[in-house]
Amino acid sequence: MKFKHSLIALTLSGMISAPLLANPIEDIILNSEHVLIGKDETADGLGGVATYVMTESGLISQGYAINTTSSGSFTITSDADTTTITTDAFDSLSYIFVDVFSEEARNGWGDSVIDQLEQAYLQGLVDQYQQYDSRTGIEAIEISNYNEDDGSVNLQTTRFNTLIIPENVVENIEGGWEGPTEIIVASTSEPTESNLVVVEKSSLINIDDFREKQWVLPFYANIDFYYGSQLSIASDISGDISSGVGQSEVLSIPFAINYSENIINVATDAYTYEYLPYAQNGDDIEVLVKAYEDGATCLHQWS
Repeated sequence: MKFKHSLIALTLSGMISAPLLANPIEDIILNSEHVLIGKDETADGLGGVATYVMTESGLISQGYAINTTSSGSFTITSDADTTTITTDAFDSLSYIFVDVFSEEARNGWGDSVIDQLEQAYLQGLVDQYQQYDSRTGIEAIEISNYNEDDGSVNLQTTRFNTLIIPENVVENIEGGWEGPTEIIVASTSEPTESNLVVVEKSSLINIDDFREKQWVLPFYANIDFYYGSQLSIASDISGDISSGVGQSEVLSIPFAINYSENIINVATDAYTYEYLPYAQNGDDIEVLVKAYEDGATCLHQWS
């Protein structure tokens, strides 16, 4: 028996701003407890990864990110057929490498920016090829062409990448830096066929003899990688849970477990989890998971 799940990073705060329900997509997002957007087909023992998870309380999560601290808000607007979501929930600081004499850099960031970086190189302020701070994120998510018969939609995403000019260049380049010091380049994907899946607590499935079976449970765990230990989401075998307590068989995580009103509650030393079973495929149960720290702060959500 397994819980199918895909990794979802939960935002810690959110906001919805929409005075009118302009189309069915917006209506579903605003009035459903959870909406999985772009949920993949499931594989045996694994859940299909949802591209996004949205909640009526204003939270948005990203299906392929493992990040327990991402946060942000979103707004939602609609016309007759298209709902547009804007969010800073997935903004992140990173870095990129730029070769100031490459055509790729010139085509990507523009003549004015690269001309000035070439001048900065001649002044000894930067290397020809070096690392620059960058900010990436999602500018807009467009959902359109909703089919109420099968929940299919078209999904289109606009992402941005920002080149941040180093402070020593801005302050010391001859004649002063001209133009913005954070250069934003956006790109929009082609529309792809996707879907909406609604998950409500009132429609959760019943699991017969839950505590008489063993399950593959998703947990937070510190996993050793080649570069060191990192807090990650891992699946582990529950072992015997008939008494209401157990210890996972591989990671040896002790936990208490309870099943009531179609909701599974799991508590470890560090976290508590709420598993919401919403679909069954053979012996596998697909669940939406909410993880909490200190009994109150919702850290993470995945399905």
